[in-house]
Amino acid sequence: MTLMPNKPFFEMEQPTNPRDVKKIVENLKEALNLKSKLDDKNIIGQKEQLLKVFKNSESWKYFSNINNYFLEEVIGNDTILKNYLIEINKILIAGAEANKLSVEIVKQYFNRLDSCLKSKLSGINFEFLKYISTNGTIEQKKILYDYLFNDF
Repeated sequence: MTLMPNKPFFEMEQPTNPRDVKKIVENLKEALNLKSKLDDKNIIGQKEQLLKVFKNSESWKYFSNINNYFLEEVIGNDTILKNYLIEINKILIAGAEANKLSVEIVKQYFNRLDSCLKSKLSGINFEFLKYISTNGTIEQKKILYDYLFNDF
């Protein structure tokens, strides 16, 4: 028996405007309620598609503003943040690696951790926290340290 690759419920392309971002966010929410069918479309495929679009250097090089807008939208949505947290962390790291991640997005992310997630320092979040602590800009590190050690 040959395993078929996972396929997304909704295909995605690099968004180029806020309307495209809003459509992707709607589709990500809708995908959470869909069931896998015989055509191998499933949530794993959706998550892989999300990373394919947003976790690459070309995307951050040419579309950093729209990628930051996408992050603002998904971080601000409890349902998306909770269900796509691993992927969001990987996208945050990709933006930071490209030196294109907005400081405001980093602030928003840490603010949302308090209100949205039960375990702020879980393994899921640790990857991004570790990246910022070792490779982040001075400003990103300050935000992290304020979050961890001060009243954020």
